[in-house]
Amino acid sequence: MDIKHSIAKHGTRMGRWIGVALLAGACAPALAGNPMDTVGAEHNAYLGCLIAQSDNGARKGTLLEDVVDLCGYRPEGSREEFIAQYAPYQPTQRDLRFGERVAPFRKYFDAREAAFLDRIDRALSADAQSAAEIDAQLAKIENEAIVQLDPKSQGGQAVLAGLSTARHSLEFWNKRYEVEAGAGQVQHAKRKWWQVVLQVITVVGADVGCAVGVSAIPGGAVAAGAASAACSGGVEELWGN
Repeated sequence: MDIKHSIAKHGTRMGRWIGVALLAGACAPALAGNPMDTVGAEHNAYLGCLIAQSDNGARKGTLLEDVVDLCGYRPEGSREEFIAQYAPYQPTQRDLRFGERVAPFRKYFDAREAAFLDRIDRALSADAQSAAEIDAQLAKIENEAIVQLDPKSQGGQAVLAGLSTARHSLEFWNKRYEVEAGAGQVQHAKRKWWQVVLQVITVVGADVGCAVGVSAIPGGAVAAGAASAACSGGVEELWGN
C-alpha cells in the first residue's frame, strides 16, 4: 500500500488528516519501515476525524456511516456495500482481549503468522508499567515481523497491518486519555498510567483486532484503516455513554 496513493484516493480533506497523523507519530522506529504502515496512519486519521465530529456534535450515523459521510472515505464499491461488508467486524463486547477478538480469524494465518498474533496479545498487557513499555515490545515484534513475514501474503499483510495499527492506536489513545479536560473532551484529565492502562489496552485491542480481521480477507487491507477506526469502541465509550 502506497501512502501517497492512499492520500490521493481519499481526497484533500482526508489527506490533511493523514498528513497530521503521519507527522505527529512518535512511535519507536520500525526496522526498514513497515510496508503496511498506511493502515495505522489512516486508522489514526479517521479516528481523529470521527472524534472531531463528535466534539462538534456533527455525528449523525453509525461510525461506519460517518467515516464515509463525514470523514471523506471513498470505498471501492458503494457506500452501502462498504457498510454491509464491515458491519460484522464492529465490536459487540468491549472487555475482550486482542487474542479473543482475532480468534475467529485464526484460520487465515499459518503457524508463524499466528505466533506473531500471540505476541501482540501478550504485549497488550495490563501488567505493563507504561505505554512506552508496550510500544517498545510492539516495535520489537514489528521489526521481527518485517524480516520474517511475506508482506505480499494475505496473512503477512494482516499481521503487519495489525502491528502498525497497534502502535498508532496506542499512541492515540494514551494521549487522548491524558489530555486536559475541556469542552467536549474526555474527562479523564492527567490520570496516572495505572488508572488508564486497562482502558487503553481494551480500546487498542478492539482497533487492532478489527484491522487484523479486515486485512485477513482478500482485498480488505485497502479498507482496514477506515474500518478499524469505525470499529473503535473508544469513540462510543467516551462520547456515546
